[in-house]
Amino acid sequence: MRQYLVTGMSCAACAARVEKAVSQVPGVTTCSVSLLTNSMGVEGQVLDETIIQAVEKAGYGAKSKEKASDARSRQAADEDALADKETPVLRKRLITSVVILLPLLYLSMGHMLWEWPLPHFFDENHVAMGLVQLVLTALIMVINQKFFINGFRSLVHRAPNMDALVALGASAAFLWSLYVLFAMTRAAADGNSDAVMSYMMDFYFESAAVILTLITVGKMLEARSKGRTTDALKGLMRLAPKTATVVKDGVEAVVPVEQVTIGDLYVVRPGENIPVDGIVRLAGGNLSFIRQTAEISDGMAKKADALSEEGKTPLFFAEDGKLKGIIAVADVIKEDSTKAIRQLKELGMKVVMLTGDNERTAKAIGKAAGVDEVIAGVLPDGKEREVRALQESGKVIMVGDGINDAPALTRADIGIAIGAGADVAIDAADVVLMKSRLLDVAAAVRLSRKTLTNIHQNLFWAFFYNVIGIPLAAGVFIPFTGWQLNPMFAAAAMNLSSFFVVTNALRLNLFKIYGREGEENVDMEKEIDTPLNEIVGDRMMARTKANLLLSGGNSFTVNWCK
Repeated sequence: MRQYLVTGMSCAACAARVEKAVSQVPGVTTCSVSLLTNSMGVEGQVLDETIIQAVEKAGYGAKSKEKASDARSRQAADEDALADKETPVLRKRLITSVVILLPLLYLSMGHMLWEWPLPHFFDENHVAMGLVQLVLTALIMVINQKFFINGFRSLVHRAPNMDALVALGASAAFLWSLYVLFAMTRAAADGNSDAVMSYMMDFYFESAAVILTLITVGKMLEARSKGRTTDALKGLMRLAPKTATVVKDGVEAVVPVEQVTIGDLYVVRPGENIPVDGIVRLAGGNLSFIRQTAEISDGMAKKADALSEEGKTPLFFAEDGKLKGIIAVADVIKEDSTKAIRQLKELGMKVVMLTGDNERTAKAIGKAAGVDEVIAGVLPDGKEREVRALQESGKVIMVGDGINDAPALTRADIGIAIGAGADVAIDAADVVLMKSRLLDVAAAVRLSRKTLTNIHQNLFWAFFYNVIGIPLAAGVFIPFTGWQLNPMFAAAAMNLSSFFVVTNALRLNLFKIYGREGEENVDMEKEIDTPLNEIVGDRMMARTKANLLLSGGNSFTVNWCK
């Protein structure tokens, strides 16, 4: 999928407009636009120039992301694209606008409403007062010219967005005030002081300035919230291995992963992620790998099918093309696992463990972990089938980290991948647990429910504001009650709605996602490890790879790979 940087988007309607425009280009099979990262992914046999032209025709800008030569440069480029460059610019615009707005409000409202003192130069010189207001408002409009550029461009392309509304409102107030200033000048030249005073009350320069400044406040708050989200995305990107330990002439050397070539021997030590694909080599009791191409010979194609039928996962092949035997390792039950399962059950979920191991081993693990049901001897394709069956009775969340978990992660209503798991599983999942802790599954469910409640609250308040504010601003109540809304206060009400929604959303930062309400956060660093062979017996192979499914009614279902 080719990546592009899209400029000029200001709201979800913009992203939808770009996505629709590019999707209609002949040859494009898939198009996905992200307002959060201002990026676009496109699949299909189409030239970059054609894609860019389609975006520009829709009223926005686009350019192809440069392809870096190495992994570090690619990550640096991606992190740079996610960097919050918008908030500092908006903050500067806001501060400058406020500095200019304060004297404008003093001159226009302080003097007229509360008779605050002004320099003697303005005594009985209302035209001069109007001219100063004109200049100050024009400065604020120049500072916030992006509203007008994006807004009127969207109108030209018949795709109006929020910037178009702001530009139209501010322009209408400014142009009307400019007309009034000319009329006042003419009245002053004719010596008609009554007309001059009457025109003085019809100035709306400050309304145009306040509209732009208040909307900039909302824009900055939105940019800050988006910046926090992109910080989390950058942390996720850093999970990928950056280096590999390559053995050359018996000497180990740590090199960037992009320098590992076909035929190189590299070592993966306990706790390390496998940086590139390869084949298994055992030498002197040490486990190492040789990088291979993505293709597997017909004959080969940890034979692969045959092994899959036995319920195991082929990860690597021996140098001579033969499959390796299963390596027995001592697995552990961690304290946070049992706590997490208990917390998930307290959330009203049914807990089901899926595993390819034999029934005795699986039931021992399930009993120790506290799951509700154990399904043993599941083949790799069986996980996806079990998830599909569970979806008949409710929502399903699957948590996994293996290659064979990818189909089930995709099938589930929500797929959650372990951050330290296989890249295929991470790509297939909707959520990634960056700290690879099962407690974060329960935390994610709590946060999701709290977020959904927050969204409902925000929708109510936004709807409430619009139901009252739009008819009032349109003058619907004037014939009946005489109520009308000054454009400046209309902008304030509009921004207050955005401010309330953003502030309410930021309350989620105060929500304790671990444990029940009122319960102290779980000590995430404290873990008690119990060797699995002490639980299931010394004669049994101390190895398991299980999945946990949580389901029940309308609540979510979670599949966990321990």
